[in-house]
Amino acid sequence: MISLGLGDARSLAEVALTVIGYATAPLITARHLKQAPTLALTAPALLLSALVHAPAAALARPTTMPCPHPRSSPPWRAWA
Repeated sequence: MISLGLGDARSLAEVALTVIGYATAPLITARHLKQAPTLALTAPALLLSALVHAPAAALARPTTMPCPHPRSSPPWRAWA
């Protein structure tokens, strides 16, 4: 039996919301925005996505930089 904690349920909900968004966005644009140029749709969508994700990215910044020479670290670190 699978035991889902609160973090797992939240992650699943986030993925489900993303899947629904990716599935419905092309349908909405095809039906209601036929005449709009592609760039006029893509640029604001990317900007909105960047603005929504920026706070989470800023809070999740790493405290140290990764090793600049990946060959100097042990090979099993690449699989972690």
